[in-house]
Amino acid sequence: MTSIHNAIPDPGDADRPEPRGRFMPWIVLAIILLFATYTRLAGLGVPSLWLDELSTWTVSQMNLGESLGWAP
Repeated sequence: MTSIHNAIPDPGDADRPEPRGRFMPWIVLAIILLFATYTRLAGLGVPSLWLDELSTWTVSQMNLGESLGWAP
């Protein structure tokens, strides 16, 4: 036989925050942002990156005929 007192939730439970649920999304977001920042800045000093950017800018300043003949 079930007592009616077992079916009524304890009102004190409603005021207690979840132990991990409240802060977990912020922790995951912080980890993702730190990883993204690291991967973006890790190769910033590599000369080949800057040479690639310079060649892209150079080709973008040419007309179509010149840019097609420049690559080979």
